[in-house]
Amino acid sequence: MRIVTPSDRRRRPTRRSPAAARERRQRNADDAGMSLVEVLVASTLLVVVLTLVMITMDVVNRASSSVTAQSAEYDQAVPAFGPLQNLLRAEVEPGPSQSGVPQPGFASVGNFSLTFYANIGTAYNNVIWDGTTGGPAKIVAQEVDAAGPVTPSSSCTTTSPCSFQVKEYLPIINAGVPTCPVASNPGGTCQYSNTFKLLTNVLSVVNNPNPQDPQNRPIQPIFTYNVFDDTPGIQVGRNLTATEVQTGLPCAAPGQGVSLATSCPADTIQSVGVELILDKPGAGTNGAVDEQAISYRYAQSPGSTSYPYQYTSAVG
Repeated sequence: MRIVTPSDRRRRPTRRSPAAARERRQRNADDAGMSLVEVLVASTLLVVVLTLVMITMDVVNRASSSVTAQSAEYDQAVPAFGPLQNLLRAEVEPGPSQSGVPQPGFASVGNFSLTFYANIGTAYNNVIWDGTTGGPAKIVAQEVDAAGPVTPSSSCTTTSPCSFQVKEYLPIINAGVPTCPVASNPGGTCQYSNTFKLLTNVLSVVNNPNPQDPQNRPIQPIFTYNVFDDTPGIQVGRNLTATEVQTGLPCAAPGQGVSLATSCPADTIQSVGVELILDKPGAGTNGAVDEQAISYRYAQSPGSTSYPYQYTSAVG
């Protein structure tokens, strides 16, 4: 009989069940933690997710800024176009006579300024004379800087923006009688005071009037004009170039060999375009928003063959 000593017990292998072995291996694996490859994969995924989140937030922020800028531009530009469009539609041709000589309804045409007469019915305190009103209003629309109307040397930039103003001047009444030609004063000459009603004042306008702009921007006219020659056998319409407008009417019709409606008088203007460029933060790479509108004149006066859109004392 062999006696088992304590040392023999230590040398005897311990028998374990397969389940216990698997549990031991699982426990050892859990204690080992993540491998280097697993750490790298997890880190990469985290970077990708964070990058996507940042890009999404940037896109949302840009969209929000753009919508805010366009909303601010809408609040300024659209109210400016409303009154001006109505006045341009009611432009009269010819304008009120001076010393018996009919004057052009578009008294002054330019890239950055426009003066014309509008048949809007300028009654004073609801008083009407001889079935007429005081006469046509004189409308002056122009881009202005701190010194007044812009010139070719003016600079309208984001750091020094300009404004767009529309002013309405009403004809003077002397002793209850309009100075304009009306039934009670058919030989009158319209006179206008120096006071005006400011219909529109759009701020942050950056249309460039300077051909030598320090920022190398092209000239960006506020006003553009479409003219139409209805002379029999010609029938041509086109847009005037900024150079033609700057040098002043008349202007020749290219390729026609003749002048446009007898050297392009103001009466051939059929529509006026207005384009305002406003400085608005968040409005894209150039930081500006662009608003455009086109106003067409009303149809010619019924029965008129010599002066369409004419002013009559019965309308004012």
